[in-house]
Amino acid sequence: MSKSKRIAIDTLQFLVNKPTIETGVNRKINTILEKAQAGCSMIGIIGAAGIGKSQGALTYILTSKNAYYIRMLQSYRSKSLFHELVFLITGQYNQSINLSSTIDYLSELLTKGLEKKLIIIDDAGKLKPTDLWLFHTLRRNTITTTGFAFMGSEYFMDNLLRWREDGKVGIAEFYGQVKLWFFIETDPDQDLFHEPNGVDSNDTKRIPL
Repeated sequence: MSKSKRIAIDTLQFLVNKPTIETGVNRKINTILEKAQAGCSMIGIIGAAGIGKSQGALTYILTSKNAYYIRMLQSYRSKSLFHELVFLITGQYNQSINLSSTIDYLSELLTKGLEKKLIIIDDAGKLKPTDLWLFHTLRRNTITTTGFAFMGSEYFMDNLLRWREDGKVGIAEFYGQVKLWFFIETDPDQDLFHEPNGVDSNDTKRIPL
């Protein structure tokens, strides 16, 4: 699969036009993503807009095999989001299949072969509860072959915690699948990670980089 097929055209243009970032953030993001792919882990990366999360992901995509990046757009509905993921993996669009069949097809693609794969979802704060439930299903189907990294600003975490408190369908299941939450700061002494159920507790630890 060529690198151009692993990044949507509008996403590539978005990333190329972003300013150069502090290399320390690049290094942190690359290390986190590398470990997520190698361990087929589902993780969250939280950081303020503009600190370099997207550029760090782009660097990783361009230097790694079987890693795919999608930037969540406000206009995406669940069907178009997962069709876009199919395109990133296969280079082909097939919008005639329904959403359930698309999830099944993605599961088949991501479990084919022994190679470890990684799906990176940027601007994850734009995901809706239904999207998160579908990613929970996809994760469950591909747990031995594929890691998932959800990147977003703090409001992504705020949304999750609020939806979990409100009992939104699928949110508790999605949240429970996240192995680690990484909180990225430009000051390396401030970087923290939390165990999945410890985001709102006092149990915080530094990122082991």
